[in-house]
Amino acid sequence: MPDALFTSVLTAGITAGSFAACTAASIIFGLVLSFSHMFKNSSTKSYAVTVALLPLIVQTVIMLVNGNLGTGVGYIGLTAVFVLAACGANILFTVTRFGEQPEGEREIRITVPESLNYTDAFDDLFEEYTAFHRLKKVKTSNMGSLYQLTYTVRLKNPAREKELIDSMRCRNGNLDIVSSRCATVSEEL
Repeated sequence: MPDALFTSVLTAGITAGSFAACTAASIIFGLVLSFSHMFKNSSTKSYAVTVALLPLIVQTVIMLVNGNLGTGVGYIGLTAVFVLAACGANILFTVTRFGEQPEGEREIRITVPESLNYTDAFDDLFEEYTAFHRLKKVKTSNMGSLYQLTYTVRLKNPAREKELIDSMRCRNGNLDIVSSRCATVSEEL
């Protein structure tokens, strides 16, 4: 069947010039679509490339089937299967990646006075007690006299969480410290 398909394309009067013109138009249209989407939305590079290539893929399928409805429906059906499989894989990845938190991962909110240089005030404690730490958010409170720092951390040993909090209290002047389980993506929605 593939040989007959390509033979019908070659004998149908499609010239190299018309193929090149259609391909160029598809690429230009895809780039315009991709850039206009990226202008208003945040998306990954791979998504932008996919959006840019879709018109080229559709144009190629249309030129290959050359008006044969049965063949066109077959190719579009096959494309739909691949798209659905990709969507399913994406959903599966998202659920497994974000549905469960790694053991020992916590969110720690620390209130500090404005006089404390918070950028590296807790780094040595994080090195001792955590396998991973990242400053997620800084928020002012109490009319700017206090900062609330939100960290995501993965504890090396969850049983030593109290030691970490006690050490932090000595640094922040015994102000509030809240340690909680990180919310999953579904809980945040």
